[in-house]
Amino acid sequence: MKSKLFLLLFSFAIFSNVYSSDETTPLLVTDVFSVEKMTCKMCHITIKMAIEKVKGVDSAKVDYDTKTATVKYNPTVATVKDIELASTNAGYPAKLQENSHE
Repeated sequence: MKSKLFLLLFSFAIFSNVYSSDETTPLLVTDVFSVEKMTCKMCHITIKMAIEKVKGVDSAKVDYDTKTATVKYNPTVATVKDIELASTNAGYPAKLQENSHE
C-alpha cells in the first residue's frame, strides 16, 4: 500500500512539473524612472511604497543619490503611465528615462 502511494505521489510530482512551464510566468520588464523632488534620504520609502502599490509591479528600488527608481513590472498589467502617476501622486514626479530597459 505504501509503495502504491509513493508511486502515485512521485508520478504526480513528475507530471506537475511537465505541465507547469514558463509560459504561465508573466514577462517582467525593468525600467528606470527619473524622480524629482527627493530632498531627503527618507523620501525613497514613500516613493517605493507608492510604486509597489501599482497592480502588476513586482518590485521597486529607489536611489536617493541618483534620483531614480528602478521598477520591475508586468507590462500587460501595469503601464509606464501608471508607475509615473503613482510616484507623482505621492509628491515625487517621475518620468521614464530614455533607453531605460535593463
